[in-house]
Amino acid sequence: MVNQNGLDPPRQLRKVVNPIGLDPPDQLGPKEELDLVASEGATAMQNQEMASGGEQSIICTGVRNVQSQEVVPAYTVRADVGNVSVDAIVDTAAEITVISEEVYWRLIPRPRLSGKRRVQMAGKGQEPWANLVGPISVKVGPLSTQETIYVAQINDDMLLGMEYLDKYNAVIDFEDHTLQVQGEQIPVRT
Repeated sequence: MVNQNGLDPPRQLRKVVNPIGLDPPDQLGPKEELDLVASEGATAMQNQEMASGGEQSIICTGVRNVQSQEVVPAYTVRADVGNVSVDAIVDTAAEITVISEEVYWRLIPRPRLSGKRRVQMAGKGQEPWANLVGPISVKVGPLSTQETIYVAQINDDMLLGMEYLDKYNAVIDFEDHTLQVQGEQIPVRT
């Protein structure tokens, strides 16, 4: 059962109703152009491969590449969104930062959603709609900031997109397996 804001709460929270009253996608009127991209799992490693002339294909995190039958590793870092600790995918193919609906429903207090946007999701079968939420506390390593991010139906906890990575001058070190954010080295996992 989808509630008024278009999010399907986890089973244990099905009776919770969020009164924001966003219109479901079919009632929004004419379809606007897609202006945001969330790739769900096209990792920095994959993008480096593409930039060096490698074959381009869209791959979701943890899903086998149909062409090569290998699992593409994702770079992840521990992060905190509000009161929830998450595994954040460092996703250089995503323009925006996105948390899953599951993470959203675990937030206490749960911030109000402020609008629905049409986004291009590269993950197969992903809904092309995301809700804005924020400002909300996002902590990656020692950097704690207030951000406006998106909530969408994704399989990962969080996609840390280029908007965030550019804003804080993030550098991915593939050799040392670290993410440098404002001079601080944060270990990444694959």
